[in-house]
Amino acid sequence: MRKFLVDFLDRFDYPEEAKEALVSCYDAMAADEGAAAVMNKHLDIYAAGGDYKHYEMLAETTTEALRIGKPWQTAHLVMVILLSKYLLERYAAKGIDEQRWIDIVDDFKCKLFECHNVYHIWGSFLCNWWEQKLSMNIFGVGRFQYQMKPFGREYKDENIHLTPDMKALSIHIPSSGPLTKELREESYRMAKEFFAPYFGDQQALFMCSSWLLYPENEEMIPGSNIVDFMHDFKVFEVFEPEKSNDLWRIFGDACVLPYELLPRNNSLRRAYASRLCEGKKVGLGIGFFVR
Repeated sequence: MRKFLVDFLDRFDYPEEAKEALVSCYDAMAADEGAAAVMNKHLDIYAAGGDYKHYEMLAETTTEALRIGKPWQTAHLVMVILLSKYLLERYAAKGIDEQRWIDIVDDFKCKLFECHNVYHIWGSFLCNWWEQKLSMNIFGVGRFQYQMKPFGREYKDENIHLTPDMKALSIHIPSSGPLTKELREESYRMAKEFFAPYFGDQQALFMCSSWLLYPENEEMIPGSNIVDFMHDFKVFEVFEPEKSNDLWRIFGDACVLPYELLPRNNSLRRAYASRLCEGKKVGLGIGFFVR
């Protein structure tokens, strides 16, 4: 498994410092009897198609990582990278093109940099999402990831009637670069084709819940790719919590600072910092479109 880890990090061009941290964590876990037992238990269960319990893996890996003096975030990322070896085998067994695997594991690198920006640790603090990916309920298709799930609510206007039990694809947006219209449309087109057996006779229904769909973005960052992405959707629900859980996505580790001290070194940060300093809330939107 060490060779797979090293080859994976080289193949996807991880920073040298990150590679050293991840391989060092693997070596420490493999050399420790208790940590190795936990690692091998979960890898073996998943590889054999057994009753793999993702949250149990994360909890036990956290305990062992802290015991041997390694960051739990690093250990979590090591584990999901290793598990992805067997995910690739499952894709192959079902005749799924390797590019879909490449698209989904590309998320590791996004999470790596997010973790480093927020915690200054090479790893991931969001490996809980990989439960759905390892169970093949979320697939990467081009720029986006798509989760198969019921629409979960009723929506009706003069043009369309959507019911809670309708099949939908919930879009997840990796922090892997620009949201250009070309990349978005290519991903939607490929997803509609890839998920055609899932939809059957039903029209392809896409949905998204994200701060990127917050309608006030129209005023804060007009003309941006974010606003153009929002325009792909009919936004029908908006939430403005007392405290946003998404500020780390914009400000990284600075998200904990008082609003007046938030960095303003790009247009997105300036817009959000200004709004927060004005005492206004920020939030998220839920939207859909059909193809």
